[in-house]
Amino acid sequence: MRSLFSLLRIFLLLQTGHAHMPTVYEFCSHVVEQRGVNLPSCDAAVCKGRPGKMGPNGPKGDTGLTGEKGDACNPTPCERQLASMALHCSLGIKFHDVQDYAMTASSDGKLHRAYFGRLDAQPNAHSYGSWCAMDNAGPGWIQIDLGKPKFVAGIMTQGRPYSNDWVTSFEVACGSSQQQLTTIAENGMNKVFLGNSDANTKISNMFPTSLSCRYVRIFPKTWNNKSCMRIELITGNCHGRKSYRFQIKSAGYDDGNTYELRVNGIDVNKINYNRGHNILVINSRTLTSETRAFDTYESTKAVKNMISYLKEVPYGSLIAMAVRDATTSSRMDDADKAFMSSLGAGGEDCPIEIAPRDSWAFLTQKVMPGTKFPEWKNCSHTPRYEGIAEIKSSVILERFAGLEHIDTT
Repeated sequence: MRSLFSLLRIFLLLQTGHAHMPTVYEFCSHVVEQRGVNLPSCDAAVCKGRPGKMGPNGPKGDTGLTGEKGDACNPTPCERQLASMALHCSLGIKFHDVQDYAMTASSDGKLHRAYFGRLDAQPNAHSYGSWCAMDNAGPGWIQIDLGKPKFVAGIMTQGRPYSNDWVTSFEVACGSSQQQLTTIAENGMNKVFLGNSDANTKISNMFPTSLSCRYVRIFPKTWNNKSCMRIELITGNCHGRKSYRFQIKSAGYDDGNTYELRVNGIDVNKINYNRGHNILVINSRTLTSETRAFDTYESTKAVKNMISYLKEVPYGSLIAMAVRDATTSSRMDDADKAFMSSLGAGGEDCPIEIAPRDSWAFLTQKVMPGTKFPEWKNCSHTPRYEGIAEIKSSVILERFAGLEHIDTT
């Protein structure tokens, strides 16, 4: 131990005149150099100095291997819904109901006129298959003249087919004249709509509310490569969702002999109170309503006609039914009863087979097999002499509910 302290004194004296206390590393290193001195060995775990500064980053590694290609993608329900919207909600651009002269632009070219910018248009020897603004003319605009004011609910867009040219964001203005166009706003600011991310996928943008417009002008704000568009306008009848308040009453012959089908406080009956099953259908494609009556007390043929009619109702549609006076359920065969069951009827609370002068009311939605019925589905049945059957219910119907199951090709 004495020799160890002596060695430390010598080490200090050899320093250049500074009162320097050696670090552990310096001390141990000096001990190791004195191999001939009979000293204990230095533990490597102790003979370490303070960590130094981090060195520069090393070179970038090689690029990894490309992953395996994924499975082919089937059209999603949303894509099928957009196809249905283009088919059923078009204001006529895609199908040339809007004439060429009614489509104009701030700039275009021989192969990319404004009237080439129709949804699903394809290129040919005379056209790029879309509208494109001239390269030196800025983003510009494309305008549609609908001929007279019409309600417009939104817009569908695509880019230029087989290219890298599409609009990624845009604004829309509309009005009754070209001198009085108002840009669509939301929360006090001009609304910028999300555009496309490739050339062919359809993008749908609904306006905050349905608007009355004769002229609709689209202003590209940002784009990929070139400002090119294919467009379709969505009719105002196809705006988003709609709410309904139903009041359905059924009274058999001995309990009032009447019925009501009221929607939002309005009696929609147009059949003049026929005996049997009275039906209201609100179509999920168009949000239009239709009333029909079938004298299911009189004949089996009326039962068959009613079942055939209901089979043609589009999926997703609302169906309200009320029996007036009397019906004869015994005229339904097993296939008829199975179909009524597919609409949600049946069971103790909603019998399909009822006595001739019972009261019976029903509210449902036509859904695909295996799909759950909405929570608001309701049924009311009252035996003869026990009063009316009544349903009061509020329903929100999404446009195109169930259309993803329908082949529109």
